[in-house]
Amino acid sequence: MKTQTAFKIAATFFGIGTFIFFGHLLSPETSIWFILGIIFIPIALLINGLAAIGCIVKLIQYDRLETFFSLCILLINIPVAATYMHFVLKY
Repeated sequence: MKTQTAFKIAATFFGIGTFIFFGHLLSPETSIWFILGIIFIPIALLINGLAAIGCIVKLIQYDRLETFFSLCILLINIPVAATYMHFVLKY
């Protein structure tokens, strides 16, 4: 997987997740944001997970630094999503 593709996937899910998070923060009485977040998380996990597996397979086959950076870009969304989920469930 190219670094550009990994960046596009990561940026897309980061943007959508951030939009849902701020929507929930701005109107916590509306449960639609919470429901959207609950639906979004498994979809994001599935697509990002498949992309990460593709990067790992390519990394094993070709051992390229570009593939390693692609994998890192995809994995950086995990702590961001965990932090968002923590704030939504805690507050």
